[in-house]
Amino acid sequence: MDSPFTSKLGTNYCPTAEDAVEIQAFLAQPLRQMECLDRKIAELQHALNKLLEEREGLGSIVQSHEALLSPIRRMPADMMQEIFLACLPTHRNCVMDAREAPLLLGRICSAWRALSLATPRLWASLHIVDRGEPPQRTGCGRCPSMARTGWSVPTIPFAAI
Repeated sequence: MDSPFTSKLGTNYCPTAEDAVEIQAFLAQPLRQMECLDRKIAELQHALNKLLEEREGLGSIVQSHEALLSPIRRMPADMMQEIFLACLPTHRNCVMDAREAPLLLGRICSAWRALSLATPRLWASLHIVDRGEPPQRTGCGRCPSMARTGWSVPTIPFAAI
């Protein structure tokens, strides 16, 4: 688009009143074209947003169904129990901490929780720390793993801090 003011662009030129009217008249067409493009962009953006929303819904369906195909779901329970046991620390007894096995294993999903609770050897050794609290506050209510040991005799080291 040829402008009669091309030579004045990028300078300190101060338009006269007549030049200002001429510039306004010149800008009318590009402004209309920009408005038209803005409307088209808005329409396309709306269509794109609808497509992205539809894709997100499909992605959610795909992701949840692909989870069903996970190989870990087909692993036999006895093999999972062995893996759980391998997660236990070897250099010390288990600390009853939600960030470590065996408690952590029960926080993954309901199936892992049921399996970890049904594995007595996971709960056969634990570490209890005496924090100097009165006995009524540190009773067996805080040691539900005692019932989970099954036939195993638990190993319970006792450390005073």
